[in-house]
Amino acid sequence: MVERYAKYPISDTAGTQLLALVLASLFATMGVLQLGIAVLFPVAIIPAMVGIGVIARVLTESAVGEKTPPAIEQASTLVGAGLRGTTVVAASAIIPVLTLLGGQRVLLALGTTGGSDGGILLFVVSVTILSVVAFFAYLAPIAIAHVGESTSARQTFDSRISTIASRTEYLVAWGSSGIALLGVGGLIALMRANGGPIGDLLGIAILGYAILAWAHAVGWAIGIAKRRSNS
Repeated sequence: MVERYAKYPISDTAGTQLLALVLASLFATMGVLQLGIAVLFPVAIIPAMVGIGVIARVLTESAVGEKTPPAIEQASTLVGAGLRGTTVVAASAIIPVLTLLGGQRVLLALGTTGGSDGGILLFVVSVTILSVVAFFAYLAPIAIAHVGESTSARQTFDSRISTIASRTEYLVAWGSSGIALLGVGGLIALMRANGGPIGDLLGIAILGYAILAWAHAVGWAIGIAKRRSNS
């Protein structure tokens, strides 16, 4: 099973095409952001939307039991999935972003507070921030997978999300693949710190590969959890 997840992005021609799209999306998005020109930042939304569309398709197809990467036959389908996936990501990120911003201000204020009380408050605020971010990161893949199945935002955020989220199958897959993704992130950070421009390029390539494998593993777990909850 793990081997299938790892080989998913290069399992066939469709997988290679999806990987190429994700890599192009990442390179274009990172390129625009690294320019540091604020007026160009909205341009980064376009390639990012394509990448999110690919992830949404992989999550959705894997959730219905597809072991092989989906073929991209129509660009409009991918763009549509990207638009809806972007909406889901943006909606899911509102509370975590607000929590991070508010928490940062609180942490800065607490940083100037001495004594044990300040240390306890610092710990509580830090744990609260991490918990909120993790909670929404846990629910976001399920909501994105629903994008490909539902026809409205209400259906995307319906009660099925909590049902799937409560299943052990999804928890284990999300946790284990998330740890693997964090490990990849650590490797990429080392490559970028020590490898120069080549390290940056290799790091982005590894990240794109890892994201596709992660999406398939999590999508597959969503499908298992959904089927077992309906049985």
